[in-house]
Amino acid sequence: MEPKILTNKVYHEKCEMLMPKIPTGSVDMIMTDPPYNLNLLNTSWDKALPSKEAFLEMFRVLKPGAFCFVFSSPRQDLLYRMTKLIEEAGFMVDFPSIYWTYATGIGLAANVSKAIDRRLGAEREVTNIKYRNRGNNLMESAGGMFAQKKEKLVTDLPASDLAKEFDGAYIRYRPKPCLEIILVAMKPVEKVKRSEIWEKHKIDYFETKREKTKTIRKIAINPALNDELWIDGKLVESTPYRDTKLSDYVTATIMNGHACTWLDRCRVPLMGEDTRREVSGLQDKFIGGKLINNYGIENQGKRLDGRYPTNLLVQHDLLDTGEVTRSNGGDQANRSGALHGSKNAISLESTGLGDSGSFSRYFCFDSWCREKLPKTYPFLPVPKPPPSTKVGREAHLTEKPVQIFAYLVTLASRPGDLIGDFYAGSGSSLLAAAGMNRDFIGCDKVAEHVKMAEQRLSVLLVNREKKEITS
Repeated sequence: MEPKILTNKVYHEKCEMLMPKIPTGSVDMIMTDPPYNLNLLNTSWDKALPSKEAFLEMFRVLKPGAFCFVFSSPRQDLLYRMTKLIEEAGFMVDFPSIYWTYATGIGLAANVSKAIDRRLGAEREVTNIKYRNRGNNLMESAGGMFAQKKEKLVTDLPASDLAKEFDGAYIRYRPKPCLEIILVAMKPVEKVKRSEIWEKHKIDYFETKREKTKTIRKIAINPALNDELWIDGKLVESTPYRDTKLSDYVTATIMNGHACTWLDRCRVPLMGEDTRREVSGLQDKFIGGKLINNYGIENQGKRLDGRYPTNLLVQHDLLDTGEVTRSNGGDQANRSGALHGSKNAISLESTGLGDSGSFSRYFCFDSWCREKLPKTYPFLPVPKPPPSTKVGREAHLTEKPVQIFAYLVTLASRPGDLIGDFYAGSGSSLLAAAGMNRDFIGCDKVAEHVKMAEQRLSVLLVNREKKEITS
C-alpha cells in the first residue's frame, strides 16, 4: 500500500515520482523555480529544462482555474521552450508574464580584445589592479566560478593592433542580468451545472442587463424557477428551468475560489510624504493613508491603498533617473468616465495621486514588501540573498527571496489553500506559503536541498498539522 502524501512536508523525491501519488484537483496553486538549462553552474540539476511529464502532472493535480507560476530565464530560446512545455501540458498561457528586476546580477561576457591578445601572446599594459570577494564560503562545495575566492580586477590596455580594433567588444550578447521572468499559467475552468451552483450558494438567478435595449435576461439557478426575459420592466418570456452547464470565469470563481487573482492585495503602496492634488474642485491632502479635503473631511470612494499593480516588480529603485517627477492630478478623470459611460466617474488610477518621486514608485516591489508583509517577517530582507543572510545553514546557488514568493501567494491564493512547489530547492516558496497561513507540499531530487528546506522550515512547522492530501 502506497504511503499517504501529507501536507506541510518536503519530500526527497523527483517530482515525476511524487506527483502521481497526489490526488487529481487537490492543489490550489503552484509556484516553482525549476532548472533553466543555462548550463552555467557546476551542478547536475541545471543541465535540462523540466520534463513535459512534470508539467502534465502539475496540470493534473491543480484545481480548475488555479494558477501556476514558473520562474524562467529571460534568454529567448529557453523562455520559448519553457512556455511551450507549459502550454503543451494543457495550461492557458495568454497572460502577461511578471518581470522581477534587481541590481545584483553578474556579467559573464568575455572581452574580445583581451581574448585576442591572449591568443597572440601579446602582453597588455596594466594600469590598475584591485580585489573583491566573489562567491562565499557557503558555496565552496559548488566549486568552479561560484567558489569562495578573491577576484582580481585588472584594468589594462590593448597591446596588439587587432586587439585595439576590437577594444570594447564582448563575445555574443551577454549583458549583466537584471531581471527574471515569472511565467503565468492557468488550468482552464470546468463547466458547472446550475444545480451545483444552487446546492452551494442557494442563488435564485443570474442576471444579464442590457441598458440600450432595456432588457434583463434572468437565468434560473434555483430549479424551482423559470428562465425569464424582461423588456422595459415587463416580463415577456418565461421558459422552464434547464440544468445546463455554465463555463464563465465568475461562475468558476464562486464555485472553487479560483480563476481570479487578488490584485487589490498587490497594489503598489503610495510613496513619499504628504502630497496635494485637485479633485472635483477641492484641494485634497494625502495624510497617513487617508485623503482629507480642505474642509478636513475624509474623501470616500477613492482607492488609497496603492496603485493598481503592474507586471513589473522593481527593486533597488532601478528606474531612478535622478529626476523627481510628479503624478498627474485630475486631468484624466473625465476620460476615464467617458470610457465607462459615466461623466462623473473618477478612478484613482486615472485621476493620479499628485505624489512625487522617482519613476520606480509606480512599480516598487520593495515598498510592497515593507507595507504588506509583517515587520517581523523572519526571512531574507534583500533581493538576491548575500552570504550574511545564510549564516548557520547551507546556501543554494539560485535561491530566490521569500518575498517574491510571498507576493505570488498573496496574488493567487487564500489562507488555508494548498500550495505546491515540485522543484522546491532550499524551500523559499514553502517558507512563504507557511508564513502566510497556507499549507504546502514540496519536493526536490537533491538531498542537500531537502535538508536545507527542512532546516529553514523547522521553526514554522513546530505546531503545523500534517494532513493527508485529498481531492
